[in-house]
Amino acid sequence: MIITKEYVDVINSNKNKYVDSINKYIEKCIGKGLYVYQWEKDKSIIMLSSQDKNNTDIVLGNKLYDIYSGYGKDYVSSMYSYLANDITKQFLDGYMRNGICIVDNRHAYDRTGRYSIDDDVKTCNFCGKTWHKHIKMVEEWIADDNS
Repeated sequence: MIITKEYVDVINSNKNKYVDSINKYIEKCIGKGLYVYQWEKDKSIIMLSSQDKNNTDIVLGNKLYDIYSGYGKDYVSSMYSYLANDITKQFLDGYMRNGICIVDNRHAYDRTGRYSIDDDVKTCNFCGKTWHKHIKMVEEWIADDNS
């Protein structure tokens, strides 16, 4: 998929929703191809590459997690192209729509403007996932210091 300047402008316009390191990787691909592959044997391995797998047996690129965590600039990975599914369109559409949530789908990383809280409901402003607060009463026996 050819990356346009307009796409990069949109993801750079909201620094809280998107991930700087992923944005920089995508920005390097303006006017060039960007391909996103998911390994069939381990769906958690997603690779961004400037190489179309149809032209080669081995795809070279950077693992999404390495880019996200800051290691992507140092490590280039490879995978056999016949074990990789092209998910470029789904990934880029999902990234545009959900931002960081496509990488941090467990919502472990908090950032400014990510959540809204209304009474007992917390909602992710980027992907729409909701949580409901439940309060548990705990009864326990505590020993006296004198015994």
